[in-house]
Amino acid sequence: MRRDHADMFCTNADGVRGQRAKEWRLVDDAVKPQQFAEHVKQRAIKLAEQSDRPFNAEGVALTPLKRTSDEAGLHYEYADVQWNREARTATITVRAPAERYRR
Repeated sequence: MRRDHADMFCTNADGVRGQRAKEWRLVDDAVKPQQFAEHVKQRAIKLAEQSDRPFNAEGVALTPLKRTSDEAGLHYEYADVQWNREARTATITVRAPAERYRR
């Protein structure tokens, strides 16, 4: 980003809106909210046409994540998210699999 654009962006309380953001190349395009879903769909189709992958290819099946949740947060096999609602923070803890990676 050019220095003068950065200064304007950082000091303007409204930030940079649609057309100006496009002119400054901060975004690829700017569309009205009513046109957003159709615009995204058309852009996806256009990008898919450029792909060398088969159009009707089957995706990769992912194993469902085992997740539990409670008042403290979200809990996965190797990760936890603990919420502190008063402080408006979240603590993320990631654990490596204990047995699989021991040497």
